[in-house]
Amino acid sequence: MKPWIEVIGGNKWYYGSEENDLKLTVSLLAKALSHINRFGGHTSEPYSVAQHSVWVADHLWREHLDPKLAMAGLLHDAPEMLIGDITTPFKWYLNGEAMDRIEAEETRAYKAILKAFELSLDLTADQETAVKKADRIAVITEKREFLCPTVKWGPEHLGGQVADRDTILARRHKEAAKDFVIAFNFFKSEMNVSSKNA
Repeated sequence: MKPWIEVIGGNKWYYGSEENDLKLTVSLLAKALSHINRFGGHTSEPYSVAQHSVWVADHLWREHLDPKLAMAGLLHDAPEMLIGDITTPFKWYLNGEAMDRIEAEETRAYKAILKAFELSLDLTADQETAVKKADRIAVITEKREFLCPTVKWGPEHLGGQVADRDTILARRHKEAAKDFVIAFNFFKSEMNVSSKNA
């Protein structure tokens, strides 16, 4: 029997299966991500994947005014609703077959989430790079705001990215979930407008 977890809303997700039919609403995704803390929970106050995702999407929107790119930023960590937020250093430690299996599951989960929302987010190489850059800027900014200042790491670990000028204030999980839903609906609406004008 394949291992599975119960997904918020009463679904099951079978790990390793290509046949998952994920029933999902934006509110359920937002709620799940708002309950998952960044950095393995080792922050000065709770800071969620949902809030991180909104920050990345907003940054991309300010920089590029491209709703598809912003939506990709909003959903870049969406698979974590099914596999959790595995810290990057632990991924580096795993490497090899274990890491391959995690990446395969992330890909399966991402495709299932896009399918649930009837979204197509095929990105160019430049757009993928832009999402990764925004994610790194978020990480180094979050480090400044929520992690211990005496533990030194930073731009040298993140491709030279530097922190954003703006301060990030941690949002309660219900607020972060609400922000996520608002962002999703806005970017989806803008994507629809863009496709009609194309």
